[in-house]
Amino acid sequence: VYYVFNIEGCPIRIINYLTMLSSPYLENVQVSESIRPTSLRIFNSVIESFPDVINNSPPILALFSDKICLCLLQNLMMPTDDLGSFNLILRIFFNLYATCRTHLKAQFEIFFNN
Repeated sequence: VYYVFNIEGCPIRIINYLTMLSSPYLENVQVSESIRPTSLRIFNSVIESFPDVINNSPPILALFSDKICLCLLQNLMMPTDDLGSFNLILRIFFNLYATCRTHLKAQFEIFFNN
């Protein structure tokens, strides 16, 4: 028996799942504290490793421009003493700026004004 999988939607599903895990406002989901930094590290690795894929794929770029930027901004607004997470979020924004600055102008304006 052969199964046919739709692999086009897999990266989008994975990114949606990681966005949910890295959100500071998880409701009815119990995850350990190490999950949020791990998902943020995965985002950073994806941005560093595949900038052309992000820029040339409108659905993935839409996820980065909407859900991921919102999640990163929410994480920045959370009061915390963890400088490692703060550093990681700033690094993600810098990598997004280096790779997707032409597509994410409004998001960077919001980031720099906050």
